Amino acid sequence: AALNNQTKDKVDKVYLPKVMGAWYLHELSLDEETPLDHFMMFSSVASLLGNFGQANYSAANSCLDALTEYRRSKKLAAQSIQWGPWIQQGMAVELKQHLDKAGMRGITNDLGLRVLGDVMRHSESVGVTCCQGLKWDIFLLRYDVIPPFFEKVRSAATRGAAAGVSVKLRNMDAAALKEYIHSAVVDEAATVLGMTEAPPLDSPLQELGIDSLGAVEFRNALSSKIGVKLPATTLFDYPTLNAIIDFLYNEVSGGAEEAAAVDEWGGPLPVAMSESLAVVSVSCRLPGGVTTPSSFWSMLMDKTDCVDEVPLTRWNVDEVYDADPDAKGKCYTRKAAFMDAADMFDNAFFNIGPAEVQSMDPQQRLMLEVG
Repeated sequence: AALNNQTKDKVDKVYLPKVMGAWYLHELSLDEETPLDHFMMFSSVASLLGNFGQANYSAANSCLDALTEYRRSKKLAAQSIQWGPWIQQGMAVELKQHLDKAGMRGITNDLGLRVLGDVMRHSESVGVTCCQGLKWDIFLLRYDVIPPFFEKVRSAATRGAAAGVSVKLRNMDAAALKEYIHSAVVDEAATVLGMTEAPPLDSPLQELGIDSLGAVEFRNALSSKIGVKLPATTLFDYPTLNAIIDFLYNEVSGGAEEAAAVDEWGGPLPVAMSESLAVVSVSCRLPGGVTTPSSFWSMLMDKTDCVDEVPLTRWNVDEVYDADPDAKGKCYTRKAAFMDAADMFDNAFFNIGPAEVQSMDPQQRLMLEVG
């Protein structure tokens, strides 16, 4: 339920089984005769990012993460994984298409088990871990103002928001603009609602069956098509299609007047330049979680050791390890320096087909990402 519709019963129904169940297990584990090597809790990415209509669920999972930190402060075994949606079974198995449109990557069984294994093998150093891949340019569209937590994320969403209204819409007269927006809103609403006919313009969208994921999909589609960044509360502030059409028309017509002095890319029209201009940039991707020159410098100054055991996302080191350096077909070391998320290359962003990406040199993929 939305926050203003939450009740104590709704909170208790979701909160108590998860939180009190974990707490009871915690109390039982305090028996000194049965010390634990592992105390693994399955949390949710909702604890970190929140989710529409799931304040109770987010709070419950945050408690699991807090219990993890509490136990570790007492030198007790504890780990928590903030899982994203698993797409091969569980609650999200039917939601893959919606997840894609919300900018969230689903977790396969293979990936999930590898993460679980990696986390448990590093129980001394790893407490709370988040397992969720995101398509940042889509995901960040849900925010009116990008939270400070994501301020270092490079995203096409910010470029899209700055682009504003297109030249095509700015040059339309009032009647043509109103018709274009009307058509765009009705078409996108019918797509999200799965209707073959135009939905009624004065009926609240929630009564027509749109859910929270559908609301995000609808808002993102309109933002992309019309060029106006819509607030996260659009469907609450403007619950009917007519209200949304009027809102967009006012935004676009007002934005067009303010944008008179910008080009089609959203930047100011150029003036005569009297001197040369050079743009220089630096980017990098290195082991130890280094993704920027500043983080690279910090790694060097802190003398960070980036060497770690081979993660399962690369290969199973137990299958190829042999202490004998002369053993054929084997590897005599269990550790090396690896770059994070090397397997999360977004080929769709670069318009590279699944077949082609399988044969790409990893260095080519890295060059595309940092370039």
